[in-house]
Amino acid sequence: MYVVYPYDWTLRVEPLVNAPMTLTARELSEYLYLRVFLSSDPSSDIVGGGCVVVLLHRPDGQMSFARLGDTHWTWIRTPTGNELYVDVGFSADGRMLYGIRRDGAIHEFDLGGEPALERTTILPAQDGMMRHTNYLVDAPWLGGGDGGCWLMVCRRLPYDGVWNTHSIKVYRVDPAAGTAAEINDVGGRHALFLGCDSSFGLAMADCPAGILPDHVYYTDNEEQYALDTPECARDIGVYSMGDGSFHRVKPPSPWLDWPLPAWIIPSFGCLGYSNRFLAN
Repeated sequence: MYVVYPYDWTLRVEPLVNAPMTLTARELSEYLYLRVFLSSDPSSDIVGGGCVVVLLHRPDGQMSFARLGDTHWTWIRTPTGNELYVDVGFSADGRMLYGIRRDGAIHEFDLGGEPALERTTILPAQDGMMRHTNYLVDAPWLGGGDGGCWLMVCRRLPYDGVWNTHSIKVYRVDPAAGTAAEINDVGGRHALFLGCDSSFGLAMADCPAGILPDHVYYTDNEEQYALDTPECARDIGVYSMGDGSFHRVKPPSPWLDWPLPAWIIPSFGCLGYSNRFLAN
């Protein structure tokens, strides 16, 4: 059992206002863990060890990981500065972990290199990125060699009483040069999906009718706003990389305001075709 003092989102503990609570470890996880990522489908990992699970921690955006069959989590805490991560990706074999931080820096970790877990900087911190919500998208269809091709997507959500996405920029990362160049398409046959779960790209052949290539489909990602004002409209929409236009999407069931909407990928091979990608 744990005793928890609820804190506000500026991390100021106010024991005189907020009485302590007693929580089980399962309940405490709702306070300590922000997001979870899977390197592959765990149901297809019969032997175990192939699927890697990464936890993103509150309040500092640190990471822990475990493989199927592990008896404990491994906390990625060395070297100093492994924090403020907001999104992650994996290599095809699940050995390499990639994390993007709030400042736009992208780091690579060799999960087979325990316990040191030294990081390699793929992209250094970028100026002005702390004002954006950043995502990391694997784009193997664009090439990029053994290291694959990574896209950094920067979404600007200024707060003016409500959270609304004002701009989205997509950058192709060059790990060799340590640079990122803005692009206005992703090859003409893929679309990107962003939100509070994993970020990903899909080929048109794997999408239901109506999904457009070179478009970014995004859902709410501001948990604090959703918690504090659940009655307010969600920030869901479509962005065209070609002409820079936005199309706002109104959820079919606006009264379903929690949890935040998330993208899901149906099992096309087993369950048949589905055109419901957005789930509340």
